[in-house]
Amino acid sequence: MILKKNLRAGVLVYAILMTAVFISLVEVYLKQVADYKREHQAQMANLQAQMIGEYVKMSARNASGSMIFDQGKADYLQLEDSMEVSVTLTNGQVFTFDYPLVKKLDKSKEMSMDQSKGRKKKKERKKKDKESPQPQNSQKSPAPN
Repeated sequence: MILKKNLRAGVLVYAILMTAVFISLVEVYLKQVADYKREHQAQMANLQAQMIGEYVKMSARNASGSMIFDQGKADYLQLEDSMEVSVTLTNGQVFTFDYPLVKKLDKSKEMSMDQSKGRKKKKERKKKDKESPQPQNSQKSPAPN
């Protein structure tokens, strides 16, 4: 009789132990899933704000202003060498981006600059040819068979 009671108690303790281990594993799994979801939402919010900031950077016409989008609002301020864009999403998160300004040249100026560079290269080649004349040795090597 005593042996049967000890056996039943041992099985009960084993069942409780296995249940506790299983519950612990489920808790760890659920915590990881919740953390993954939270991180994914944060990345999506950052990506939305970054896309809005890039669009504002490309389409800003004035030195400062604001634009309203479905996903939030963007305020921008153009400084001497950079543009500061502050994006406020609809959920209240605020992101600030600093973009360096690249001065755009007119296409006509770019073409004239390219042409002048080409002329300079031609002049440099002519100078090199005049300074170091190459020997005129016109012996041809026999063709391999």
